[in-house]
Amino acid sequence: MSGYVIPIVDKRILDFSTLATSATQTIVLADRVDVMRWAELTLCVRIHAHSLAGGSGEIRVRASPQSCSAEEPGTIFVDTASIAAEIVIDSTTPQPAFLLSPINVLGTVNCMSDLAYIHVQGSRLDAGSISATMSVEISAKDA
Repeated sequence: MSGYVIPIVDKRILDFSTLATSATQTIVLADRVDVMRWAELTLCVRIHAHSLAGGSGEIRVRASPQSCSAEEPGTIFVDTASIAAEIVIDSTTPQPAFLLSPINVLGTVNCMSDLAYIHVQGSRLDAGSISATMSVEISAKDA
């Protein structure tokens, strides 16, 4: 079995502190990540630091299936309701941390397609800072 690391985002600060209470915001980290030839995938998130405290909110790093079309190459076909992998960062997440979530590559529900769409969703639950310094990658292995 051989493996490969697919870099998604180098160390970066994601700040959702300006969100109103009960609001969410989504940031796209990577679009059209080719994962077709891999038999096993794992979403890997390094939390270098975060400011989440006292239930102020949470940050979710997600991998969703995506497709493209030769007829409409500029159109993004993505199913953000299907979450093939998710990592939740909140006030209980240690820092630093290395968090892993297997990406579902088999089955019919919440299963990854040949392309991955990696996005982050920040949600405000209460007053306080909601930011995290993180890096993201996918660990890929063949059969």
